[in-house]
Amino acid sequence: MALILLNIIRSAEGVTGEPNEPITVIRTVVQDPWTTETAEGSFIDVLEGIIRESILKVIDDIQDEIE
Repeated sequence: MALILLNIIRSAEGVTGEPNEPITVIRTVVQDPWTTETAEGSFIDVLEGIIRESILKVIDDIQDEIE
């Protein structure tokens, strides 16, 4: 399930690399409040929305497979 979610995020965000391979994240960039602010507000809110949409899509896909 985690690999499916990772591949959906990779595809949606245009991240290159081999499927099922980890995506390296520089933790300080994600946690630094100054680099996560955008003109529209917090990038964390944007990131949360992307993750939420991806999880809901995976849930829908799994439910479709079960039915």
